[in-house]
Amino acid sequence: MEFKIYSNKEEFLNDNLAVEDKDFYEHLELAFFYKNILEFQQFNNDSYAFKFWDKKDYLLVLKVPNRNLLLYGSVALASYAANTLADYYLHVTNALGKDDLVFKFFKAYQNRLSAKITNQRNMTILCNNEIVKVEASNNNVIKLAFNELEELVNLHRDFCKEELKQDLSYEDSLNSLRATDDIFYAYKLDGKFVSMARKRKAYGKASCISGVYTLPKYRKKGYAYEVIKALLADNFNDVKGAYLYVANDNLPALGLYKKLGFKFYIKQTQIDFVQTNVKQVLFAGGCFWCMAKPYYEYEGILKVFSGYAGGSEINPTYEMVKKGLTHHRETVMLEYNEDLISYQELLDIYFSTIDPFDEGGQFIDRGDNYTCAIYTSNFLNRNLIKDFIKRIESNFKKTVVVKLLDDVVFYKAEEYHQDYALKNPELMAEELEKSGRLG
Repeated sequence: MEFKIYSNKEEFLNDNLAVEDKDFYEHLELAFFYKNILEFQQFNNDSYAFKFWDKKDYLLVLKVPNRNLLLYGSVALASYAANTLADYYLHVTNALGKDDLVFKFFKAYQNRLSAKITNQRNMTILCNNEIVKVEASNNNVIKLAFNELEELVNLHRDFCKEELKQDLSYEDSLNSLRATDDIFYAYKLDGKFVSMARKRKAYGKASCISGVYTLPKYRKKGYAYEVIKALLADNFNDVKGAYLYVANDNLPALGLYKKLGFKFYIKQTQIDFVQTNVKQVLFAGGCFWCMAKPYYEYEGILKVFSGYAGGSEINPTYEMVKKGLTHHRETVMLEYNEDLISYQELLDIYFSTIDPFDEGGQFIDRGDNYTCAIYTSNFLNRNLIKDFIKRIESNFKKTVVVKLLDDVVFYKAEEYHQDYALKNPELMAEELEKSGRLG
């Protein structure tokens, strides 16, 4: 099994999303990748792109800030992908893809880190890739220019409140509309917009239609039909197919789109989930062999990984980190069951194994790559750490130099570093003695 981490969107596009290599239907499954990859800025906890493959299968994984984790490809690689994301300490809270792929991924993630589904949406992708005859557009349908979006704000706010459960201010809604390169169509009745749809910018062979919404009192009057009909006419003039997502239980919408020539393509599922009792934590405190050893003795600690964190180099080697070329620190990642051991107890262990006042390294190991840091963006954990540090400073009348930093990607070290203390107990004893940690 192999995988590739992408550091920029251009490389991901070139490797995976070449339009000329895909027919309309294969492209359709990849279409959301085109839209989302443009939001990809850099590889970090909340923004990442992978390709997994073996001799016969491949799987694409894409996450950009505040969006679904997108999955496309082989179900056979879903478990491997879920465990790899967990190994890298990457954030996963939701997933979107084919039903069987999403649930296989979730099952693997649940087995690894414990999770429960908080929301599930079953959707159908409908598509229309044939130029169909449409009668002249209704004069009430307006294609909105950038400077005309103020008129659409109130309808957009109602859509966000009802469909997305977001209560936007007028200014926030206007900024949201202006921030996109999508094209908006709306039906105007007696000087008021009552129905709308948006056409996403096409990347390749298909445009996505979304944000279809009609005010409740104006529904079942054919206004949405007129709006989408006008949108389709423009779309086919650009020689583009169209597709959209519809909730399976939205029978009126399914009937409307069928009437407009849309056909069923494939079912997809979006699931939102949350970790429950299994958590992860990153501690840096000098040599990771020495750092890891104490944690094997405690019930509730499920995995102990040695690796690197905090620098900019993707997948650094031990030699690179040791030479100070990467700004990474040697770090341990712990997976633990908080029903059996608390974060507070982990802090007790951590601070008992380091010198929290040494800003040049730890014991015999010197250099920035051996300095101390705790990585977490969790508000409650950050407060626990701050209180812990205050107590130490009060007791010893010294300044603690352990850095408190936000979450970062964790890169597992080479295999011979993993569980070194368990594999080499005698050498580990010598290492601890030599390091000065036992003094």
